[in-house]
Amino acid sequence: DKWGEVPIVVAVAKDPAKTKDSDVLSLFDGKLARYKLPKGVMFVEALPRNAMGKILKNEIREMVKE
Repeated sequence: DKWGEVPIVVAVAKDPAKTKDSDVLSLFDGKLARYKLPKGVMFVEALPRNAMGKILKNEIREMVKE
């Protein structure tokens, strides 16, 4: 509430059975400021893309809201 949006990771896992949230979040340690660190991970089957192959960020934002 105080700072507004909180970042999360939306990712496609190569092996969903073996991939853990903590593994993904550890990739950011020491590379981003603490306030920029993602607070969670959301795994999806595939990222939504348009006909040109660009990722549709608006659709990802809608998925995260739900």
